[in-house]
Amino acid sequence: SGTIIDSGAVLHPCLNAPYPPFDYKHLMIGSHCYIGKNTIVCARSIGNNVYIGNNCILADRVEIGSNVKIPDGSYLPPDTKVLDNSVFGGKPAKYLGEIPETFQLWINEFCSNYYLNLIITQDK
Repeated sequence: SGTIIDSGAVLHPCLNAPYPPFDYKHLMIGSHCYIGKNTIVCARSIGNNVYIGNNCILADRVEIGSNVKIPDGSYLPPDTKVLDNSVFGGKPAKYLGEIPETFQLWINEFCSNYYLNLIITQDK
């Protein structure tokens, strides 16, 4: 619950193997996750309390643990595994450090308050 998929984000089934016979697997997304604008996700799994920035690419078979931050513009190549409690980013993405202990509280509040701050506009 509380997962946000922002505008322009694309979620695609995960290609199970890089060679035939090709098979696709469902993407598993945990709770309190944010997937940023124009981000493409072909990952296998995303844990709980994950922030994925804008304009990121998560390629096939990527596995993201819980309490993780992926900064804007990051590219995670196929078969990347991101450990719990980490910041992982860049092109290609690499480990950038440990996530602060306050991150879980922040992402939970961010996801909970997202819709309260959403402004809906209508075409006239």
